[in-house]
Amino acid sequence: MLGDVEAPYHPVHQGVDQEAASILAPNFIVETVVDYGSALAEQSLEAEVIISYADRWTDTLSDEQADGLLAYVWEGGGLVSLHCGISLAIHDKLLPLFGARFTGHPPFQPLKFVPMSDVLTDGAEGREAAEEVDRFAVLLAAIESFELDEEPYRYEFVDAPNGDREVLLQYEHEGALYPAVWTQTYGLGRMINVMPGHTADSFRHPAVRKLVKAAAEWAARR
Repeated sequence: MLGDVEAPYHPVHQGVDQEAASILAPNFIVETVVDYGSALAEQSLEAEVIISYADRWTDTLSDEQADGLLAYVWEGGGLVSLHCGISLAIHDKLLPLFGARFTGHPPFQPLKFVPMSDVLTDGAEGREAAEEVDRFAVLLAAIESFELDEEPYRYEFVDAPNGDREVLLQYEHEGALYPAVWTQTYGLGRMINVMPGHTADSFRHPAVRKLVKAAAEWAARR
């Protein structure tokens, strides 16, 4: 899990790392890495899945570090972006991997999250490999309606590298719907963005716990 201790908004050691470890146990052993520039070059190929809770809105990764993350996913690794984790996409090289750039958010407030019904009904059609269908079915089964106090992140999508982006969950704000969870592939690997996660309390919500667990299992190296 990539995170930052002295982060201006989302320090990983204020309970988020502990909640992530408890959600993903026993299927995953979660290691929190705060000096992760070198880890992307040295350790990432050993991981089943990388979870980004990076709080890097101005301090971009180096080109070498970005290349390490891209190579990991391209060759079959998985990436789960939790809330602020999409901050890594401010590096131009990483924008296609995440599929969107963060554009801001209204104030922290109660939000209602709702599934994309068309994806939940038809999303598995056309997937020929049984394992792929099973993984996506498990992920879809974890998507449900819920309410949560959160930051309503807004995004601007870019073209999906493999053209297979699917929005699975949206949130309601002032009468409009905005994307909260989406999947896409990158080379042989997979990326899923999960918007909730401003504080550790978000990860204590049963619906979010179910979602994060399924997201990691879907994205993990095959």
